[in-house]
Amino acid sequence: DCEFANNYSSGYGGAFYWNAGKKITSTTDSMLNINSCNIHHNKAYYSGGAIFCEAFMAITGNTKIYNNHANGTPVPNGNQQNGGGAIGIKTYENKNTTNMPGTSFILSENIEIYDNTTDGYGGAIWMLVKKSSSMNNDATFNFQLNGAKLTNNSACYSGGAVYMHRETDNNYSCSVLLDYGELNNNKALNSSGGGVYTENFNINIGNNSSKKLIISGNTAKEYAGAVYATGAGVACSITNGELTSNSAENGGAIACVDGTVNVNGGLLKDNTATQYGGAVYVQGTNVNFNISD
Repeated sequence: DCEFANNYSSGYGGAFYWNAGKKITSTTDSMLNINSCNIHHNKAYYSGGAIFCEAFMAITGNTKIYNNHANGTPVPNGNQQNGGGAIGIKTYENKNTTNMPGTSFILSENIEIYDNTTDGYGGAIWMLVKKSSSMNNDATFNFQLNGAKLTNNSACYSGGAVYMHRETDNNYSCSVLLDYGELNNNKALNSSGGGVYTENFNINIGNNSSKKLIISGNTAKEYAGAVYATGAGVACSITNGELTSNSAENGGAIACVDGTVNVNGGLLKDNTATQYGGAVYVQGTNVNFNISD
């Protein structure tokens, strides 16, 4: 096992920063692998309190990432918002080629990310997918929860645990896949998405029928105690999992703006909203809310 503790960066990546430095053409081309590490009490001024990555990234083994902090300070003379109390990821749509299926950031079993904070966006994880004029239309960018636990993280603004922003909205092969694991007791203190905040990504909740997804006790000041999705034409689909005891002003569990919500299964229980939609809040033109067995 390895340990990274009490490190500081006045830029990005309190413990370490990884930049491939070139156009990536395969998952073996340039990759950051983290296996069985304890990464804690690190700080960064901009983004990635513990880790900042501009390449492929895999976290495996019995890894714990906790008590890290990112100031989330905006870049000088720019409008890029920052954050990621534990992890910051930035990628570009033109880093994919026709020979490559895309990029995925997968959090699997035995990974715990907890008690991380930011004064910006994404208490645990901040991800930005930058726009490119040479975008490959087949490019995919996925975040996948496959058994990890994200608990007690907090952001001053959106995304108590996870914040994901994609600059373009013309290709929805980009997804957030919350298959199984835990997202509990995370907080978006002054904005939306107590558990997860996404912009221009499809969201699939509870795709694994044999393993449990629990999203509980998350809070947001404005929209979506658990999961927030926005972007023209996005889809938020629920097939399994338990969304319980989450709270927000609007959409105690889920809020979807300018997109469609499909509820095909799962349990939404004991969620609360102080204004609209104790469980689900949907807003926008040309949107749908579908409920089926």
